[in-house]
Amino acid sequence: MVDALIRGILGTAGSRLLDFYLQHSIWINILLFAYAMLVVLARRNYFHVAQLILAGFIQSHGDKLGKKSRNEIRNLLLKWEIPWEDGMRDGRFPFISSPYGLLLRLKSVKTFQKIFTVDGLVETIVQQKTPRSK
Repeated sequence: MVDALIRGILGTAGSRLLDFYLQHSIWINILLFAYAMLVVLARRNYFHVAQLILAGFIQSHGDKLGKKSRNEIRNLLLKWEIPWEDGMRDGRFPFISSPYGLLLRLKSVKTFQKIFTVDGLVETIVQQKTPRSK
């Protein structure tokens, strides 16, 4: 009864799509799960690459950053030449994704310039300078 109701709502094309999914659901679910895991790892890679890119900036301005506001950090970061190549040092995982993105991208300097905004880098610096609560 429920099956007939659902198929009536879906129509013929939707019914065929449902039949296809039911036949191949295990493979479709495995592919979706694998992609989701890659996205999780790529998002994690985002923060690791951000730390690699900002390591020199934090090292040179480290003691002063604790006293500066977000706008002052942003102005310092705009004057600083960002070493995008430093993000390529870590070669363990070839994909990167923005923190809220679903799209996987290969790591490259051009990709870094698209994904890492100045405000995002400022946020990473602010998170690093404030101690995390346990």
